[in-house]
Amino acid sequence: MKYTIGKVNTMDERKRTIKEYEDKKRETLNSIDGMLENLGASLLPRSEQDDNSDYFRLTRDISDSEAYIAAIEGDIARLKAVEDDIHRKDQENAALDKDLSRFFTRLGEYILGEHVLKRGEDIEAVKSYQNQAEILYSKVKSLEERLDQNEDRNEGNVFTWIGKNTQGVVLRSFLGKSRNSLQKLFTAAGEKYSQTVSQETETDDGAKTILLEIDALKQESAVFIADLAQLKEERRRINDTYSPDGGPAKKILALERHIARAREELRGVFLRYGLEFEAAGDEEGSAGIAVPLEETDARLLEEIREGRESIRKYDREIEKLTASLAIDEEKAAIAKMEKAIKDHEERIRTGEEAIESLTARIKEAAARIEEQTRLL
Repeated sequence: MKYTIGKVNTMDERKRTIKEYEDKKRETLNSIDGMLENLGASLLPRSEQDDNSDYFRLTRDISDSEAYIAAIEGDIARLKAVEDDIHRKDQENAALDKDLSRFFTRLGEYILGEHVLKRGEDIEAVKSYQNQAEILYSKVKSLEERLDQNEDRNEGNVFTWIGKNTQGVVLRSFLGKSRNSLQKLFTAAGEKYSQTVSQETETDDGAKTILLEIDALKQESAVFIADLAQLKEERRRINDTYSPDGGPAKKILALERHIARAREELRGVFLRYGLEFEAAGDEEGSAGIAVPLEETDARLLEEIREGRESIRKYDREIEKLTASLAIDEEKAAIAKMEKAIKDHEERIRTGEEAIESLTARIKEAAARIEEQTRLL
């Protein structure tokens, strides 16, 4: 019996069809798993589950983790607000310090001013600054006079003019440094004076007015410093809370990963429960599963049954096509063996003909030998 095989493209078409059925089967199985998960998610909250069951354990874990994330996000928002407040109060306090410094300078200038020094008053609180002030006053006055004299010169010689210009630059530089030193002395003296004298004990109206301004600024600065200390302590507390975890952002990332793992585990719980309920085969539940069905649950079960039937159809079609391909492969193998038999038979025929030819030639040679032998 001879066998023939179908065309190659027909075999390829069947293989493509098998792959299509397998893809559809895989998609349907995934769809069924999703429906079973939805079924389990719908039924489990209504089932009589123990509080220590996987479902309640995982839902509590997810809920607690999400609440923790919300709390951390609140801390992050608060930390940003604290940082903004610290920055703003630092700037405001720096401005207060500048204002305070200016009033210290005004007070020192008033106390060490020429009109006070000329009267020869001896102010104990700033006595150590008085001699320095007199020296600096004299130096500033001397430099101012020399600078005026230098600028009043009217020589026409260009070299003289260049020398005068250079000297003026040097004098102005010295004068600027001296005035700056005098201002610093005023500030230090004013601060020292304000620490030892108050507006209540001060009798000089000019100094008293400045001291009133200084006291008001000090009180305002004290409030800022206290607020800053409180804000920095709150910042430290928040940062210390999450420092073992590498900061709040890393803690949130770790919690999000934990939630993702818990949700994946919960999906498995839903899937198992859906499978158990499907296997029970009773819409009112059986085999220890007693959960009344809602309309959506019944519809899911019907869709799951339809999916299972589709898979059975795909399996039957795949089985038929696979058998058809197996038959063609067997036929192809038989055809190859039949061809091999023909090849062997042809070689045998050729061998037999060669044997016959050689046998005839042997007989002819033997006859010639016999004839030649008679001649001897």
